[in-house]
Amino acid sequence: MIIGFTSSTLKDKSVDQVIELAEKSGSQWIEWSDKHVTCIETARKIAQKCSIPCSLGSYYRVGDGDTERWEELCKIARALGAKLIRVWLGRVGSEETRVETYARLVADGKSMAKTAGEFGIKIGAEAHQNTFNDCLEKCECFLLDVPEFYTYYQSRYIDFGKDLERLEATFHKTCAVHVSFSETRVNQRTMPLFAKRQKHCVQWIVLRLLRKNVDVPVLLEFCRGGSTRNFLADIKKLHKLAGGYTPIGLRRKMANYYHAAPQSPDIP
Repeated sequence: MIIGFTSSTLKDKSVDQVIELAEKSGSQWIEWSDKHVTCIETARKIAQKCSIPCSLGSYYRVGDGDTERWEELCKIARALGAKLIRVWLGRVGSEETRVETYARLVADGKSMAKTAGEFGIKIGAEAHQNTFNDCLEKCECFLLDVPEFYTYYQSRYIDFGKDLERLEATFHKTCAVHVSFSETRVNQRTMPLFAKRQKHCVQWIVLRLLRKNVDVPVLLEFCRGGSTRNFLADIKKLHKLAGGYTPIGLRRKMANYYHAAPQSPDIP
């Protein structure tokens, strides 16, 4: 399993500081955001300084039809040495997406895929609220219509049952995973009933990926307070989980969630 982080997690750090922390934490992947990679020239400079595999975390919205901007992003990714670009599907949630809007998403997606293919780059649409990729059904629909696309998985920790179902159904099209320990802590305060059942959300996700042999980058996105100390601690947790560590009691809790026997070898 590949452990890394998004550079937006360290948005207040310079490029050199991000690279230093990546090396110190033993990170194996960096998703560079536009906060740090602003143009082709900065991408080249980063590539010269850092040999850690990477992707480009763009905020390009599929459906905008900005072919000039998309080609520029592909050039930036190439200069960075990235083989993957993160994008968002549209500007509204799936329930608010009209038929004609969806047609534009598909048309632009196919055009983007053709351009990205010329650069040898994959495209991953992040699972996110207020985009078309906000639920499993719509995600699968788009991936069928534009099979060149992949998806970035992330749980919003609100309905983890549905989030887990989504992960299971899209293993074959998942190109990266975003996780956050700090977001689960926030939800433990705002949604105590949910948090009580899903205390080990991140651990659960990592274990499922391990058991299914899904070898994609698992990327820390945000840490508590944005502090260096918390960043290093969270990356350390991910490395430990990637090594197969299961927190005490997690297996039984997973079994109870599925209404299965705790000793079942198929849990989680």
